[in-house]
Amino acid sequence: GTSVGLGKCDLCEAGKASEAVGATASSTCFMCIYGQYSYNGSATCTTCPGGTYLQDVGTSTQYHDELSDCITCPQGKISESDLSSCGDCLAGTEPNNISTICLDCTEGKYSAKGLDCMDCAAGSH
Repeated sequence: GTSVGLGKCDLCEAGKASEAVGATASSTCFMCIYGQYSYNGSATCTTCPGGTYLQDVGTSTQYHDELSDCITCPQGKISESDLSSCGDCLAGTEPNNISTICLDCTEGKYSAKGLDCMDCAAGSH
């Protein structure tokens, strides 16, 4: 809609944003893309926090209208922020407790790609 003669300005709907000042049409509101969400009246889209992802590329505002649209990475996967998917940690590493970076396994432990560190078996190191 437009804001002409209404005495108020219409907000961009949740899942969209607009940095335009003095906008007169809803077409200035752009859809948030993967890894982003927004609330009503946002000037910019907010990036999903590290350890989460949002893979929709902007097909519907319902997938970008709140923080809970950002999905927690599965066990053993990481995401820094603003991503559409989570990735595996390399062998010899595991995700930190908030799934944002990979950390080396501590001494006496090992891991395969994408798995948490495990204790070395008896008779090995």
